Amino acid sequence: MTALGEYAYVKDLYFEKLVPDYQVRGKKIFFAGYFNNIFAGASNQPIHMEWTNKTAIGGGDYITPLTFPFKVRLLSSTYCWLSNTAMLLTGSERADFRIGKYVAGSGGVGNSFNFTAVGGNINQFTSADNNTFPKEVVDNSAGGYEFDAGDSISIECREQGTITPTTSELQVGLVFEILS
Repeated sequence: MTALGEYAYVKDLYFEKLVPDYQVRGKKIFFAGYFNNIFAGASNQPIHMEWTNKTAIGGGDYITPLTFPFKVRLLSSTYCWLSNTAMLLTGSERADFRIGKYVAGSGGVGNSFNFTAVGGNINQFTSADNNTFPKEVVDNSAGGYEFDAGDSISIECREQGTITPTTSELQVGLVFEILS
């Protein structure tokens, strides 16, 4: 779908047409991605979610951002631990998840150094999640996580401490509302 002033160009597997903007505004869309080997890095080192199976674009500092052709707001997020080993974290260990966008800078869009978080955490795993297989839905609608058309966004995780296992994946789903 592409925003065209008062109309939106909608194209999917089955149809292609122009529809009035008011028919698109307020609709909800879902995107999913994953963190591969989520806790393999050093403590407080950011790791970014992959929207596709494409990895290591231009080296380790580049990730795949998602760019919307319209203004959106994050409504909720889902998390599903993909491992046959439980997540282990104790004491003050935690994993903080933030959503943000890329600002202009050297290296261009997708350079993890150009990531700027918007608002606070969209989720957090703490010692309360120790020895579990997290699967949860988080209401993010009151967080003010809004993005303009053309913003390139990503989800960042920062591990505090040493969470294990280091070879597991986490699927993350995001529900957005189209604002304009």
